[in-house]
Amino acid sequence: MKRKIVNLLLGTMVTAALVMTGCGEKKTEETAAVTESSESATVATEEVEEIKEEETEEVTEESTESEAFFEDGKAYFNGKDGAEPDYVKAMECFENAANLGNTEAMYYLGGMYMSGAGVTTDYAKAREYFEQAADAGNVDGLFGLALIYREGAGVDVDMAKAMEYYQQAADAGSEKAMFNLGVMYQNGPDYGIESDYAKAMEYYKQAADAGNTNAMVNISMMYFNGMGVDVDYNEALKWTMMAKEHGMTGLDENIEMLKSLGATYNE
Repeated sequence: MKRKIVNLLLGTMVTAALVMTGCGEKKTEETAAVTESSESATVATEEVEEIKEEETEEVTEESTESEAFFEDGKAYFNGKDGAEPDYVKAMECFENAANLGNTEAMYYLGGMYMSGAGVTTDYAKAREYFEQAADAGNVDGLFGLALIYREGAGVDVDMAKAMEYYQQAADAGSEKAMFNLGVMYQNGPDYGIESDYAKAMEYYKQAADAGNTNAMVNISMMYFNGMGVDVDYNEALKWTMMAKEHGMTGLDENIEMLKSLGATYNE
């Protein structure tokens, strides 16, 4: 079908070229040829549009089906209708979704193989699924690859590669990656690099701007301890309160302690 359409379109182009060069004689025949080529072009256009519509319908159906499998997988993974998590059923749903191109399902499968959730831990498969997700443009796949190299999951620990993947994920908008870069720069020697509090603060604030409450708490700690900044209890309290306002619990003791040190917070 596609080859037929290409041939029809090429035929139309050639006929048009002959008419434009003014190949002179038998105008009646030329008119018929032009009419015939126009009809062929119309048929070709209709066939192209028909194929486009069919392909769009197929993609839409696959996308809808993959999303349904993925949502079912998440429900089983988290405990469907209040039940205990069913990782076996979750994996089955995620595999069906991944086979239909769902990149989030690929990421979940990578995480399950990495953590051994409902399956025997298999770092090679984890990396394979993370790579599939990342290659398809999924930012969480990049985050997963960073974890693989940071933790040495089936590979040699490689902090340079881990930071490279975190950076790629952060550049693509992953607040989790921004936060983890902050942690690595704050606690440099633990990750084989020098501490850089300025960069840690930069990445924490990027993550906080994206709503990451852990980053807010760590910013508070940096102001409390004077890590790369002057000690500032007011700033420490501000960031702690922001984390609480964004839903983090268990911060009341810290808030009361900061207030006892004279910290104030104006909403």
